[in-house]
Parts: sequence; structure tokens; C-alpha cells
Amino acid sequence: MAVIPKKPAFVPAPAIVRAPVAVPVPVVAPVAAHTPAAAAVEFTPVAVATPAHDVKSALESIAAPALDMQEQVRKAAEKSIDEGRANYARIKTVADDATKSLETSYASAVQGVAAINAKAVDALRTTADAGFGLFNAIVGAKSLTEVLELHTSHMRQQFEAFTAQARDFATLSQKVAKDATAPITASVTKAFAKAS
Repeated sequence: MAVIPKKPAFVPAPAIVRAPVAVPVPVVAPVAAHTPAAAAVEFTPVAVATPAHDVKSALESIAAPALDMQEQVRKAAEKSIDEGRANYARIKTVADDATKSLETSYASAVQGVAAINAKAVDALRTTADAGFGLFNAIVGAKSLTEVLELHTSHMRQQFEAFTAQARDFATLSQKVAKDATAPITASVTKAFAKAS
């Protein structure tokens, strides 16, 4: 039995994209009526657009808006980056100013607290000295009435001393608070002035 070869499968030829070509087009020229030929044919090359040219121009017309959009997106991104850098610089300046203000405020507060502590120690020393002075006076008293007079006098002096010390503490505390918050207040005022 003879083997019949199989027919090969149909494979389409690859598409060829061509540039515009000159195609000869017949041009009919009139000839005299008495000649046997009705007309003489003359060939003149004429440019005809091929599909490759149409595809290229179509792709260019489709890609043009996309290229424009890409350019606009690039410009917007550059603008956003520039604005981000400017905002970062402003924020950094404000943060540096705030840090300096806090450092100054902290240093002022530390000095103020040290002054308040010194004043408190001085007040305690004064009170202790007055207490020891009262004790020595009571030990040397001759009668109970003298002890009562010494105690009453001591209480009056202590009340006056406590009142004066309280005034001094209030004045010093207000000064410390004002000195400690002044740099922060100035920084905030400056920041709001820049923002306006």
C-alpha cells in the first residue's frame, strides 16, 4: 500500500509593511479619429499611499495626546517636588526655631527653679533659726507668762515672715514662668507672622 504524503498545513505569509511607492497609472491621451487605435496609452508614475504610511500616521496621531499628557504629568511631578522641597525647608526652619525656643525656655526654667529652690532653702533656714531662737528664749524664761509672751511674739513674727516669703515666692514664680514662656511665645508669634 502506497503512502500518500500529507498535505502541508496552510501557513499565511508574514505581512510586509511597505513605504509609499510610485505606481504607474495609465493616462489616456486623445488621438485623431481617423487612426485605427481609439486612444494611445501613456504611463505616468503617481504616488499612492500604502497601508504602512496610514498605520504610521495613525499611530502618531494616537500617540500625540499620550505624549502631551506624559509631558504634563512630568511637569506636575516636578512642580510637586519643588513645592515639597519648599514646604520641607519652611517646616525645618520652624522646627529649628521651635527647638531653639524650647532650649532657651528650658534653660530659663532651670535657672528659675534653682532660684526658687534657693529661696525655699533660705526660708527654711530663717524659720529654723527663728524656732531655735524661740527655744533658747523659752529655756531662759523665768515665768509662764514670759513663755506665753515669747510664743505670741514669735508666732506674730513668723506670720509676718511667712507672708513676706509667700509674696516673694509668688513674684519669683511669676517671673520664672514669664521668662520660661517668653521664647516659646516669641517663636509662635513669629511662626504665625510668617504664615500670614
